[in-house]
Amino acid sequence: MNNTKEFQCPIPCVLGNEGHCGRTHHEYFSHCEKRFNEKRQQRSFVPIVKPKTVVLLTCSKEKHPLPVRAKYLYHGDYFITSYKYAQSLDPDEIYILSAKYHLIFPNQVIHPYDLSLNQMSASERREWAQKVLYKLKRVCDIDHAHFTFLGGYKYREHLIPYLPNHSAPLQGMGIGKQLQFMKNSI
Repeated sequence: MNNTKEFQCPIPCVLGNEGHCGRTHHEYFSHCEKRFNEKRQQRSFVPIVKPKTVVLLTCSKEKHPLPVRAKYLYHGDYFITSYKYAQSLDPDEIYILSAKYHLIFPNQVIHPYDLSLNQMSASERREWAQKVLYKLKRVCDIDHAHFTFLGGYKYREHLIPYLPNHSAPLQGMGIGKQLQFMKNSI
């Protein structure tokens, strides 16, 4: 007959608030190891996060004469329609690509200006694109976000190589077809 009494662990359970759990030393460590593994699995679970969706609109020539929020500054039919279309896509963010201000928020108050990428040389457009990218990197993860371009090629040509996830649903359509497509989609 074995008169040896099993050792009762006096250490509180480190993974819970039960205090002394009354288990034998062996039972205690088996219990804690099991709970530790469960906790570790819970901590190592990484939820799948939907990538941020961003719509990039281009500015327009027709502008309000006074400083106003960007979404009201541009009042040409193309911009108004593309802004409504962008909203209908339900993106996480909408930004405006501006020849002068680079990347702007729709609610950002800006002064009217007279500048277009069509007036810039290829090297000036590359420099402009680098400034846009700098601002984009400050507001989203450009490697994982999905960008939808609404507007002309010159506004996306030097951005596309740096944005691995992008689309241009209006690409290849003339202005009239683009407007028709967007109006029919709203």
